[in-house]
Amino acid sequence: MMNKGYVRVPEVKAENAKQTMIINYGDGNSREGMDEFAIEVTIQILGAEKNDLICICRADAKANTEAKAIRRATEKCLNEIFIGR
Repeated sequence: MMNKGYVRVPEVKAENAKQTMIINYGDGNSREGMDEFAIEVTIQILGAEKNDLICICRADAKANTEAKAIRRATEKCLNEIFIGR
């Protein structure tokens, strides 16, 4: 998300809350098969001013390593949020 112009801040200050989003990430439901990993990730975006839900996305992916599966599932989620596919 950094390459899309978003910045990471250590805390949300009241004067910036209106234009700040809080992004929560979680992964779970991992499954390990013979030679592949499957994992599901969830990304939730909240408005910082009122903690209101802006959007939520869940996606899963499979790959030959857990790290690749997480990366692919995260990319699927972000593409759905920002590109709509």
